Amino acid sequence: MKQEDKNNLDWKIIGSRFKQVREERNYTQEQIGKLSNQLQVCIARFEAGAQPASTHYALFLRNEFCVSFDWLYDGENVIVKNSHNKVEIINPIEIGKRIKNIRNKECMTLKAFGEWIGISYVAVLNIEKGNRTPEIKTALKIKRALNKPLDWIYFGDNCIVTKGSVDMPTTIRYTPLKQLKKELKEEAINYIKKMDTRDLAMLMTRLKAEQKVISAKDCTNNDTQHNTTQHNTRSHEKK
Repeated sequence: MKQEDKNNLDWKIIGSRFKQVREERNYTQEQIGKLSNQLQVCIARFEAGAQPASTHYALFLRNEFCVSFDWLYDGENVIVKNSHNKVEIINPIEIGKRIKNIRNKECMTLKAFGEWIGISYVAVLNIEKGNRTPEIKTALKIKRALNKPLDWIYFGDNCIVTKGSVDMPTTIRYTPLKQLKKELKEEAINYIKKMDTRDLAMLMTRLKAEQKVISAKDCTNNDTQHNTTQHNTRSHEKK
């Protein structure tokens, strides 16, 4: 996979990763736009690289599908060790604290720290005070200077960067049963819509056969349970 230039981001490549996330989950641009509260035209422009992909939209993908910022914006897969169910937000105050802690540990002035990263000392000061959320281009400079993942910079996640090139990030998180059922239902409906009459008939036959097997097993289990109960009752009476 082509790597973005450190100082000149290739938004077409970045947009292709945003598109991959959507397509692998079988959403149209209109559907994902409604879910994320984004206009369809904006989604199209993000994916085409005609417009820098919004961190607000990236945050939605992260919270909804557990896709890391590092993969979306830098093509680098990370494993989030402290994975949890909490919906994350971008908090400029907390971001500033993390950056300031690093600078203090290095015993560096604002000016020296800014020169190290490649931004002005005023920009460093605004970030540390929480007056400014670093844009992706700035965050990538911080990432490369400090050797810290974007997901640590923005969310404080304890991350492990995996070796080698990968196609899709994995941050393991529990998915509620209700959501799983909804996604399964949507996938099943989409699959059935593509089936012809012959395939539908075969599917119906299989479902009816499996239903009979399940019903037979239920009857057998109920009879066994009933017999066991009667046996236990008789044994108790004899005692």
